[in-house]
Amino acid sequence: MIKKTILFVAIAFSMQLFAQNSNVSPYSFFGLGEQFPNKSVAELSMGGIGGAQNGVKNIFYTNPASYSKLRLTVFDFSGNSKYLKIDDGSDKQSSSSFTLSHLSMGFPITKKSGLVFGVQPNSKVGYKLLVDENPNYMEGESEYFSGYGSTNRVFVGFGYSFPLNISIGLEGDYQFGNIQRSILNRIEGVYLASMYRTSSTVGGYSFKLGLQQQTEINNKLLLKTGLTLRFKNDLEHKGVKQFLSLINISNPDIVVVKDIILDEDFTSTITSPLKTTLNVGVGQENKWFAGVEYNKQDAINFNNDIVTSSNVEYSKMSSISFGGFYIPKANSITSFWERVTYRAGFYNKNTGLKIKDANGKFQEIKDFGISFGVTLPSKRKFTNINIGVDFGQRGKAEANLIKENYFNFRVGFSFVDKWFKKRKLN
Repeated sequence: MIKKTILFVAIAFSMQLFAQNSNVSPYSFFGLGEQFPNKSVAELSMGGIGGAQNGVKNIFYTNPASYSKLRLTVFDFSGNSKYLKIDDGSDKQSSSSFTLSHLSMGFPITKKSGLVFGVQPNSKVGYKLLVDENPNYMEGESEYFSGYGSTNRVFVGFGYSFPLNISIGLEGDYQFGNIQRSILNRIEGVYLASMYRTSSTVGGYSFKLGLQQQTEINNKLLLKTGLTLRFKNDLEHKGVKQFLSLINISNPDIVVVKDIILDEDFTSTITSPLKTTLNVGVGQENKWFAGVEYNKQDAINFNNDIVTSSNVEYSKMSSISFGGFYIPKANSITSFWERVTYRAGFYNKNTGLKIKDANGKFQEIKDFGISFGVTLPSKRKFTNINIGVDFGQRGKAEANLIKENYFNFRVGFSFVDKWFKKRKLN
């Protein structure tokens, strides 16, 4: 048991090293970057639904109330490869990245309660943008925008089962990370260029309350409901901002500083309002399930000029997802494929991001897609391999806006064991 725990901690630290080194998306330019869903591969393969789900040997991250149903110790980790095709209406590019999605451990405390803890990426910044066509620019003038960094979260959650098939869970996390951004302005043939850059850290706590209830409609059908509340929280955002005079070099990745015009510290607060997640679905235990999930949250408040712009507005966020799973025959002895869990779903999101287009209008950035996945039982008892894919589109390529077509490929592993076994004497 001790060896397994040491391995878990070692991999968790390695995960943070991996998380620092992947380019993401032009949309990671905004706010704290591209947000990662705090969900398992199984949940994401069903369009993201998971708030009403639970299991004795599965971790569902949407709702901490589900942790109360754990009856076995679970080591759970996954990775995500993302492929992007970016279209701004006149030019097309592609990129790819890899990120470890989460690493966690869950185990039962009593017959009615369970505990889960782990580490997950929360957001990522990774962009390089060149702007050399602007009616306000001088001849030969261009601006080069770049940024990198990430925020992560370590979390611990506890769930407890009450009578009437009611479960309640509470989860707390600490979010942390660092982000670097820069804007380089240069004019071809001019000796000096200028750069504005920031280096900042983010840190703060947040808490989530979950509720689940299960009702028998008849001998076979179950009605499952879930409610999750992520409470309002503040993140401390602090760092250094600098304005530099540079020797003008055509390679934007080489910085030769001539003078430091501005060098000062800053401190601000990023406020995330209450986020509400509602889930409802019907199904048959170990056979099939179909459900819907709805999320809503007011606009995040960035009360500083480091991550805000006159061309950007932050508004209310919302999303709706539909999905489910099907198992032909969970206890089949003769057929492997009958024991496989097949998953599918789709989603539609208002991201809460509005960008000013070429006509001066703020356009809501929307994100929609479809997902598929399978859970493959391995030869080792209770161990599962989760594979999932989703195809989606974010934004649109018109009036100087950007459209992203993306493909995610995810693989997750759940190693399940029974700890604290009572020894039997021969």
